[in-house]
Formats: sequence, C-alpha cells, structure tokens
Amino acid sequence: ITATASGYNKLTDKIVDVDNEMTLVMEPIEPGKKYILENMFFATNETTILPTSEAALQGLYQMLSENPDVRIKIIGHTDDVGSDRSNQILSEGRAKSVRQSMIERGIDESRIEWEGRGESEPRVANDSDEHRQMNRRVEIEILSADASNRNTFSYDDGSADAGDEASAE
Repeated sequence: ITATASGYNKLTDKIVDVDNEMTLVMEPIEPGKKYILENMFFATNETTILPTSEAALQGLYQMLSENPDVRIKIIGHTDDVGSDRSNQILSEGRAKSVRQSMIERGIDESRIEWEGRGESEPRVANDSDEHRQMNRRVEIEILSADASNRNTFSYDDGSADAGDEASAE
C-alpha cells in the first residue's frame, strides 16, 4: 500500500492481512527534520550521479512536487578516505548534483539549499568498508513547510482501480 498526503512523508508498506479496518501512521514533514536519501549512488570519487539512483531522485522530486511549500537543504557527506579538503569538496559537489537534478526536473531553485559536510559527521565509525559506505550519504533537511496544508490524503493498494482519496482526520 502507498499513502500520500500533502504535508506528510509518503508511506509505503506491504500489508499482509487486514480485516475491515486499517490505521496508517504518517510522519508530518516538519522543519528541522532530516532524512537520509536512501539508494543514492555516485561514481567513485566523483559527483556524477549513477543511474541506479533514479528511484531516490524521483521520490525526492515527487515529495517536492506534492508539497510546493517545502524548502529543503541537501547535505552531502563522505567517509574518511582521502584528505579533509578533498572530502569537503566532494561532499559539496554531490549535494550540488542532487540539487541540480531537482532543478532540471522543474523544482524552483529557491526551494533548495545545499551544503557539504565532508567527513565531519559520520553516522558510524569509519572502521570497515560497510561503515564507510554508511557514512557516504546524502541527507535532506526540511527548512520550512506549511502545516496548514495537511488536509487530504490518497492511497494506492496496488490494485488496478486504486487511488481513492479521503479527508485526513
């Protein structure tokens, strides 16, 4: 099932067994919240976004399109391989690449800030290949969002005639 609501993050979940009632808990899009843009991939030591990142980019674009009042900051991070300076430059370039992708898709550039933080904010210790990969990431920080825009939602249960809309309570 996929549920979307203006002013909320998209909810996608597999429903195994539902009787006649279901409760969906959606997370509001609120200033100050940060999200990791999952499945973002770049060429090694480059700012070039790989084609395998398309679903992540499309998801970000969809959220921004459905929530025109939302302003974000795209934050690039690296692992600790290489110099501090080269990692700072790389993280900035990757954040700018994601921003440019959104602009090319039609999102107004005034809604998107960017920042590179290099290797300064690791999620985990850079002590293995797996951990270094976790530290190479792009985060999205919500800068502003209009809470008054949270009044409708739609859902798609995967069936051919899905897409019903209802009022959020």
